[in-house]
Amino acid sequence: MALKTAIEHNPVLTIASLLFGAWLAVTAASVFGSMDSILATDWVGPSGVSGLMGLIVLLVLGVLLVYLYAELAESDPAPESFPPERR
Repeated sequence: MALKTAIEHNPVLTIASLLFGAWLAVTAASVFGSMDSILATDWVGPSGVSGLMGLIVLLVLGVLLVYLYAELAESDPAPESFPPERR
């Protein structure tokens, strides 16, 4: 709930997280475009295995960013109002 309130009150945080997601996508496309075949035997330069590891790390960061958005959309459990209402 604190993260949802923070994003509602601070649009800079929302813009920064969206820009981070865009940066992840552009970087993943760049890594994918520059890596060689995974089966190549030449380990000098941007090899396929190091590119694959980079893509895995970027994928994990992307999943964490999506999880953050999923948590922000969740409204329950909401805190009880204080002081409690009398019935």
